[in-house]
Amino acid sequence: MYPVTISRELTKLFKRMPKKSLLRGSKMYEKLVKDKEYAEAQLKAINQEVAQDASKLQKHEEDIQIWKNSIFNTSQKIEFLDEEIHELDENLQSLKSKDLS
Repeated sequence: MYPVTISRELTKLFKRMPKKSLLRGSKMYEKLVKDKEYAEAQLKAINQEVAQDASKLQKHEEDIQIWKNSIFNTSQKIEFLDEEIHELDENLQSLKSKDLS
């Protein structure tokens, strides 16, 4: 069918339909449009929340990495100090033994 023919057929159909039926259809259409707008607004809000949460998660992951590096560095410092204490203790023991001799 050509667009003009389709338009004529729709016009005939609307003329034959009772006004109540047209009014119900119109109200239903308006409700569906409002529902669609509401769903789109909700989806937009959810997407914004997801973006914010992703940003927070990235920040937390960076903080965790900083803490891991800090802990690793602290462990290395402790090992170094333990070695230094051990050497000083050996020197002290050596000095004590010389004093006793």
